[in-house]
Amino acid sequence: MIGIMYAKGKGVPKDRCISTIWTEKSARQGNSNAALLMAFTFRIGGGVRQSDEMAYRWASYAHKLGHSEAYDLLPFMAGDLNADQIATIEASMRTWDPSKISATEYFFFDADILGLGYSETIKRTNVQSCR
Repeated sequence: MIGIMYAKGKGVPKDRCISTIWTEKSARQGNSNAALLMAFTFRIGGGVRQSDEMAYRWASYAHKLGHSEAYDLLPFMAGDLNADQIATIEASMRTWDPSKISATEYFFFDADILGLGYSETIKRTNVQSCR
């Protein structure tokens, strides 16, 4: 997976921003390992704004995709979510498909870092600059 290559600097420059971008792309395409990595990314806030909801969603999605360890990690990913919040997320997971969701709804990097020149997007989204 390209995301891991960037995370570890294996054959490419080590870069957590690019790592997260590639991991997210892979997860959106149904890679269960990448989906679980996205759960950890949101749980710890690694390049994205920390979100227990998104951590739980990605771990649930990884489980749905058949990742053998994802189910056991759900309590950790839940963080500070209460039982009602978890129930709401679980109900919505029946139809949640990250490939159908605009990335800017939950995931966006500071465009100035990427050289695109529209960092105002950061103020409207759920993601912080990762550098």
